[in-house]
Amino acid sequence: MTRRPKKKAASEPGPGSGVPTSYCLHSDHWFLETSINSVKAYGPVVCFVSESAWNGDRGSCERILEVCDRAAVEVVRGDWPDESLHRRAALAEMKRR
Repeated sequence: MTRRPKKKAASEPGPGSGVPTSYCLHSDHWFLETSINSVKAYGPVVCFVSESAWNGDRGSCERILEVCDRAAVEVVRGDWPDESLHRRAALAEMKRR
């Protein structure tokens, strides 16, 4: 008889466990911390922060970075000029992991 090890629940921390969450961001910080805190228990959180907004504006992303720092999540910085490129880059990176 072969026994299979018990699977970890999604909420149990550990390498390779859980469901990863990614955010594509520039300046929308108002509800980010609450959102991150609602999913952190279920797996790793990665925030893809663009230097440019999807409309091309180069406004500040400093508040987003402050929220990510307080929430202790991973940040990947880049400059994606539109939504499609931003989301594709995030998806490719999350698949790579």
